[in-house]
Amino acid sequence: MKHVSKTDWSRVDKLLDRDLDYTDNPEITNDLINLMQFKEPEKKGIYIKLDTDVIDFFKKHSAKYQVKINEVLKAYAEAVSKKIAH
Repeated sequence: MKHVSKTDWSRVDKLLDRDLDYTDNPEITNDLINLMQFKEPEKKGIYIKLDTDVIDFFKKHSAKYQVKINEVLKAYAEAVSKKIAH
């Protein structure tokens, strides 16, 4: 099912900067900019032996299979951490 926007985009397109209310926006400071900057998580190279079928699966489904393996392991670690916390 496709989502149908209720926004009147033709009206939005006609708005000028002077028509917009920015009073609720926070002041942009260097501290705020530093918070917004994406910082790449630190990576550490390791040697790990995985079953051949596991490697084949990830290679088949992603050209960046090592990144995908990392994402799966990270999601698992986060899920286990949440379960332990409760």
